[in-house]
Amino acid sequence: MYHYGTIHPLPKGITINQRFICVKAYKRLWIQDVVSGYLVYTYPDFLRPTDRSLMTELARRACLRGRLDIADIMVFEAKTPRAPGYRKRPPEHEPDWEQLE
Repeated sequence: MYHYGTIHPLPKGITINQRFICVKAYKRLWIQDVVSGYLVYTYPDFLRPTDRSLMTELARRACLRGRLDIADIMVFEAKTPRAPGYRKRPPEHEPDWEQLE
């Protein structure tokens, strides 16, 4: 069971100037809203990020916008490797990701 919306303690050294950060909680990477302390996003089960870089980039984009945007989440999910057993869409069904950025 995942704890969406759960208040999670902030890591040490984080300032309020960083509105969204990437943290590890409940054995998963999450985007945390620093102001409220809530964990606001984690990737779906069909994705398996290999490192924090894509999640950190998603948090950075959310900081720049002031909110976590669905277009940024879609780009993140398209770039993140799939878990075993899940396939990517065929190329003819892929959206134009450059238009979303």
